[in-house]
Amino acid sequence: MQQTSKFLITGLPRSRTAWWSVLTSTPASLCLHEPLRRCQSFDDLDALWSAPEPQYLGVSDSGLATQIGRIMAEIQTRTLIIDRDMGEALDSFLKYFADFPVDKVKAAAYFRISAQALSHYCGHPMTKVVHFADLNDFDAVNECYEWLMPDNPWPLRPDVFSMNIQADANAVAFEVATQPHTMWHAA
Repeated sequence: MQQTSKFLITGLPRSRTAWWSVLTSTPASLCLHEPLRRCQSFDDLDALWSAPEPQYLGVSDSGLATQIGRIMAEIQTRTLIIDRDMGEALDSFLKYFADFPVDKVKAAAYFRISAQALSHYCGHPMTKVVHFADLNDFDAVNECYEWLMPDNPWPLRPDVFSMNIQADANAVAFEVATQPHTMWHAA
């Protein structure tokens, strides 16, 4: 039996992690999008990566930016950081949740903390950084894809660049509002 290779895709919220989860789910790989909302501890998160199949198992979640160091040390994932301008990402986040009560000061503080955590690992040998603007460049995305899953020759299709893949804001807000969470990842 082949050992599962683990990967993490993260960045600031609204950095196309949903798009990446679809892109990196193939017959030989599965990438879970935003499983953090259903994980009540680091052990729950770790358990997601313990499955013996598929060949590549990933998590694509902007909420894990503050846990990047622990994930890389304990779970030992290849990690793709999507580098998006903090102001631009925050504006997109506030627009995305415009119909919901969002504390803008707390959101901005969370973005700053997340950006700081991510920047600390940009030079790590198990980390690759892609700039948000380069997510429209086929060669740049393909290079990241092949780096995350070096032996997964699933062809990258150009039509994915025109897909608007994102979580539904109403579903996310409902899940957050109705399912208590320990917020362990933000500590």
